[in-house]
Amino acid sequence: MRNTSKPKVTKAMAIFLFLLLNLTCYIAKVNCQRFDIDDEIVTIVDHRRRQVYDIADFCVEKNGGTALGQKWLECVMAELEKGEQQGELGPFPLPSYTVNPLTLQHKYEDGINHGTLLGDLLRNYTCGRVQDGSSDPIEIKEWVYDEKNVMQESLYRRQSCPSKEDFIEGYRKIRGFLPAGNDLEYNADDVRSVQDAKKWCNEMAACEGFTFPKGTNSFYFKSRNAKVSDVNPNSDWTTYARRFLPTHCKDGETYSDSQEIPDDAYAAAPQTYQAKVIRHEPLVIVVPNFLTAEDCNALIDAGGSEEEMGAAHEQGGPSSYRRSFSSNIHVDYDNRTAHMTRIAEKHFALVRHFTGYNVHGNHGQEPINAVLYKNIGDEYRPHCDGPCHGGDYPHGSRVATSIVYCKIADGGSGQTSFTRSGIMVAPQQYDILLFAYRYKNFTMDNGFTEHSGCPIKAGKKWIATQWYREGVEDDIPWDLVEELDNEEEE
Repeated sequence: MRNTSKPKVTKAMAIFLFLLLNLTCYIAKVNCQRFDIDDEIVTIVDHRRRQVYDIADFCVEKNGGTALGQKWLECVMAELEKGEQQGELGPFPLPSYTVNPLTLQHKYEDGINHGTLLGDLLRNYTCGRVQDGSSDPIEIKEWVYDEKNVMQESLYRRQSCPSKEDFIEGYRKIRGFLPAGNDLEYNADDVRSVQDAKKWCNEMAACEGFTFPKGTNSFYFKSRNAKVSDVNPNSDWTTYARRFLPTHCKDGETYSDSQEIPDDAYAAAPQTYQAKVIRHEPLVIVVPNFLTAEDCNALIDAGGSEEEMGAAHEQGGPSSYRRSFSSNIHVDYDNRTAHMTRIAEKHFALVRHFTGYNVHGNHGQEPINAVLYKNIGDEYRPHCDGPCHGGDYPHGSRVATSIVYCKIADGGSGQTSFTRSGIMVAPQQYDILLFAYRYKNFTMDNGFTEHSGCPIKAGKKWIATQWYREGVEDDIPWDLVEELDNEEEE
């Protein structure tokens, strides 16, 4: 009788196989998911990889020789569902799933979450197929960038003065509390809700805002030090800071022609670009040669040397999810002729044009994130930049991402893969990738924009990432903006 029991794998054998597996991944220059060493896990993962990759190869042949596109994903899932894979472990334990976008539920068997495993294997497989290149565009759209006009409009927006009537009832809601002192007295019987507090503060010329512990009606009204910058972040407190007219507007000053930038400060003629639309909704586009070599050199200089860029961390320790090096580039939006300001404003103009989002360059936006991938296998595992589980748009959250590729890895590696929708972007130097994740009905993407930075096989990759938010201003930075809480408004 044939012995059908599983072979005994000792701890020493497991460690040896684990090291051999990772050495194989290194030599093949393909990233492999790393699992904790626990007896048979390494051999199980290797077996499941072979099963999935065999099916993936079969579906490549059926899909015209490429692993790109929704049809390839649908083929792989259909073949896995047939359960015809051979081997002593039996068919792949397929979790519950949906396609478009691909969503895999958790399924634990043999100590492994096969939902997570399958997602990682499919991502690793497509990353390894550098020969597939980029997903084909479905449309080419022309974009004309008039730098002088954009910069003048941006200056006008920063320096124009709204009427007092437009500002008097405006508040910034911040997660945190205002420092003790400078309290205004009030009758607690007259103020029982946030709306009551706003009304009382509006009627008091000395009131700059109020703060209170969440879930209570214990309000503290402040006559001073109620600016956003004065708030101490704390999730148990909420602050409403009055919005006041900008300093240069308090004496009745307005924008005038005398504040315009000289004509020769910007490009003399508008520039025309051909944007490749890869998906309409949620939007994915690539604009070739968005920046120049001079622009990218300025970004790289601003990001610091390789030695100055820090290794990616998470929760205080080195990140295994993001193997790269990064630094932040802070843009001085008050300096209208600075090279970095001009680069940033071009980014925001692009996003406004193709998405319609009300996003503008200001000190409330997140800084440009410079990212360097310099070692073989450096990568960023699948993730979302904003909410990607559907649902309503949280006010102030990210709505779009752009990536400029200033240096690209050798051999076509280091692609940006949209892991749940079959889209791949093979970077070309100086191109920009833009993708959005808020729909026109103000709901969020439900997984189409999950993406990853594929492992580099040789050379180095240097990118500049910018995230975009609505509702942020110079005096309400991205890390303090918060969605209004309906319960507190009642």
